[in-house]
Formats: sequence, structure tokens, C-alpha cells
Amino acid sequence: MIVQEASVCELTCNRQIRGRREGIFHWHENYEICRVVNLPCRFRVDGRIIQAQPGDVVVFREQTVHQFLIDHDNTEICVIQFHPRILLNEASGTVSLREHITREEILAVDGLWERLEALTALLKKEKAAEKADQNGYMRSLCTALYCLLRRHFPDTEGIERREQQRDFYQVVEYINAHFDEHVTVNSIAGHFHFSRGKLSVIFKRYAGISVSDYTNTLRVKNANALLTRGATVTEAALSSGFESTRTFNNVYKRIMGMTPSEYLNKKHTG
Repeated sequence: MIVQEASVCELTCNRQIRGRREGIFHWHENYEICRVVNLPCRFRVDGRIIQAQPGDVVVFREQTVHQFLIDHDNTEICVIQFHPRILLNEASGTVSLREHITREEILAVDGLWERLEALTALLKKEKAAEKADQNGYMRSLCTALYCLLRRHFPDTEGIERREQQRDFYQVVEYINAHFDEHVTVNSIAGHFHFSRGKLSVIFKRYAGISVSDYTNTLRVKNANALLTRGATVTEAALSSGFESTRTFNNVYKRIMGMTPSEYLNKKHTG
């Protein structure tokens, strides 16, 4: 499931050590500036995969659908996170920061690597010295870091991509709220006044799967919860948005690799 995290004004700077796994597929209202420390790793950012090397910077803007794809245990990533309202006065404008900045690009700018290291060190000290959300100096440091990077690495893409992002977020929210109803690709497209083709292209670009696959995954997950609580197969199917038990059984086996009965037996014996 693509999760929308709670909108909070989180302000932090920390070095995370992550194991080999796929992180949660999510978005939130905060900015994240991630510096890869020791090992190469991947990030999924609004539907595209970024291959990041040690020293690279990867940026998640507000409402950017993203996912950490860690390929090696003990991968270290320095994460600086803050709410975009911090940037309102000093970093206003239509141009934002690029999503991927390589170590080579940073080193090519005289003194930039050293300035980034100094700002990161100050942020860590300020986080330890005072509660971050009450620390005006830490907010200023976040703004300084963002503006320093944006000066050298602005995002030059047009507004069309951002419009598609907004459309995608709205579609996901709608599916998350209505998957247990009899919604279809056509009815979702009609709700947003999109063509079926436009909806399919936008959703596949950012989610990596089709609208139908995403909707059916939510439905099967919901059906599993109902089955575990004692619902019959028919009740679970119809309450999860499937039009018939036959369709439910076919979709269920394709996604789960087993029948609903086999799932319940496995739950009870495992």
C-alpha cells in the first residue's frame, strides 16, 4: 500500500543505519535531504529509480512518493528532514532543488563539499543541544543547506511533471478510500475527468504497477483481515469490492499464490 504519513513539522538530522530491504512506499509533507555515506543504494522517487553512490545527495520534496531500496546491510544514510514552511521566506520561488546530485558534481564546485560537511555537523550538534522543533538556529541551518544546494543544482523541469504528481496523489487517496466499493479503472478515470489512457500512464509511472493491480492488492489485503476475523469467503469478497467470489478467487490466487482456504489453513497451522 502507498502510505500517506501524517503531516507533522518534523525537524531532524540523523545518521541512519539500514539493513537490506525495501522501505515503506510513502509520501508526506516534509522535505528530506539524504546523503549516502558508505555503500551504494537505490531510491524510488516519483516512479523512477535513482542509483545513488556514496557521497550522492537524494532529495525528496513534499508530497514526493518515495521508497528506500537498500541492497546492502549496514548502509548508512544521513537524513535531514524539515517542513517546507521553513523555506517560505528565504527560499520562495518556482525553482526547487534537483532530486539527485552526484558526489562528482558536488566536488566539482570549489569548497561546496566542505560547506555541506560543516552545515551537517552543525545540524547534528543543534539537534543534540535543544529540541529540534523549538530550535530557530536549526531551522536556519536547514534553510541554508537547501539554498546552498539549490544555488548550484536547481530543478529545471517544468510544471507539467508537478501537475502529474498532484493528479497521482489524488488518485491514490481516492483508491485508498474507495477500493472496497465497485470502482473500476473507467469509473476512477471518469471521477477525475481523465481518459483511461492518461490515468494508466500517470499511475504506472509513479506507482510502478497498474491501477487494477494496486486496487486488487488493497482488496486482497482487506479480505485477508476479514477472513482472519471469521468472515466467509463470500462475505470477504463482496465487502472488499469484488463483484463475485469467482473473480475474488482468481485475483486472490494470482496475488497470494494460494486460495483463501489455503491462506486460512496456513494462518491456523503456522
